[in-house]
Amino acid sequence: MVLLSFWASWCGPCVKMIPHEKKIASKFSGSKFAILGINADKDRETLAKVQNQLQMTWPSVWDGIGYVGREWNIEFLPVMVVIDGEGIIRFNSKSIMDDLDSLDELGSRIEKEVEKALKTLEVGKAKK
Repeated sequence: MVLLSFWASWCGPCVKMIPHEKKIASKFSGSKFAILGINADKDRETLAKVQNQLQMTWPSVWDGIGYVGREWNIEFLPVMVVIDGEGIIRFNSKSIMDDLDSLDELGSRIEKEVEKALKTLEVGKAKK
């Protein structure tokens, strides 16, 4: 299971989401879960510098030319997508951003969705 995090260092809300991502990464450490950032900064050096400064423990791929963002139809940042082990999108923040009151609420929603999807994986494993 993976949380795709579309972000950029120039995006204030993206940077404010990083503590939530750290919490999620820590909570689900040791499970079949990973975060993968998709970064829209202008250059790789900025990405590396910011990842180091913010002590991000998960990888981010640089998408400075926007190819990945276009393929995912990303129109704003941040966008968070939870994909389960079967490749099914379990959560996409694009569809709920207008209904959220805060980034704290978004962080809580992501955490709940990851937890729910991991439980589904565990149940599926027990059946085999």
